[in-house]
Amino acid sequence: MSATTTHTTNTTNAAGFPPAPPEAHQGAGIHDSRQIVAWVALLPEVGDPILSRRAAIIKMVDEAAKLEAQAAELRSQAYFASLSLEADARRLWADEEIQRAKDRTK
Repeated sequence: MSATTTHTTNTTNAAGFPPAPPEAHQGAGIHDSRQIVAWVALLPEVGDPILSRRAAIIKMVDEAAKLEAQAAELRSQAYFASLSLEADARRLWADEEIQRAKDRTK
């Protein structure tokens, strides 16, 4: 029988907690916030503070979804504003000047 050693990196965030897994930053695939740790509500004799903590988590996920929607809308507005800015610049400068300026940013 051979023993296997697993090497892990002990990294923490500024608050001293381990970093969230990548799926946490992508909404973890949750489409209905009521699905979040739903099993907690099914535990025998569960009550406060456990249910309150679950409710707070659901509230956070709902708020994150709203903020993500706002961010998507802002990105869309910024994209169209950048197209408008480029169109205005193209009325004032020659295509070659614009291309040279763009090339210098690469």
